[in-house]
Amino acid sequence: KLSSLKNFFEYLNKKKKIDNPLDNFDFPKISRSLPKILNEEKINSLINKTYEDKTPKGVRFSLLLEILYSTGIRVSELVTLKLSSIDDNMEFLIVKGKGKKERFLPILPKTKKILVKYLEIREIFLKKNIKDYGFLFPSNSILGHFTRNRFFQILKKLALSVNIKSDEISPHAIRHSFATHLLERGVDLRTIQESLGHTDISTTQIYTHVKLSKLKEILKNKSPLKEDKLKFIKI
Repeated sequence: KLSSLKNFFEYLNKKKKIDNPLDNFDFPKISRSLPKILNEEKINSLINKTYEDKTPKGVRFSLLLEILYSTGIRVSELVTLKLSSIDDNMEFLIVKGKGKKERFLPILPKTKKILVKYLEIREIFLKKNIKDYGFLFPSNSILGHFTRNRFFQILKKLALSVNIKSDEISPHAIRHSFATHLLERGVDLRTIQESLGHTDISTTQIYTHVKLSKLKEILKNKSPLKEDKLKFIKI
């Protein structure tokens, strides 16, 4: 990688070995693709579909999906939540993200109701041969908790049941949707950055491009200046 090579030459330069030959080199800018998002209607159809399953597994997945969309938590953080991640009043989740940095994510009243219901049945997922490691979502997996792969499998199946294409859906798409929908509702980037656990706000700024991309599409189709509605004047 060019970045590794640049770091190597910078190291040699600091050691007074050689001048850095890449000082004046223009590195190519790598364009980042815009994240996939789901509109609010599709998100709501997913969440509402989970309510139809009244079984313990259904309640568990309802809670998983609600936490994911209402907080923007990473799926890796979601499945490894501990019981101790819930504050005493069930108002916040205390999440340790990248670099073991803690952040507090609010538990919405609607999500809290499902959480209370789930905690009443959590022990069902602790069979006799399963040690309780204190995970909020225990399972018989080798990791001791509900896995990312299993979450994705259920999510894809759920999406297909409400006519959402499999290539549209992923845990990351839900996280992206959370951020984009907040931005569309006027929430500032700094707040979204803190919720997502981004260390650099430039990572969060990708969502402003999503918003602008959507605006461009809306104007293209809805603008009163659409080409097919105008008679061009010949000069």
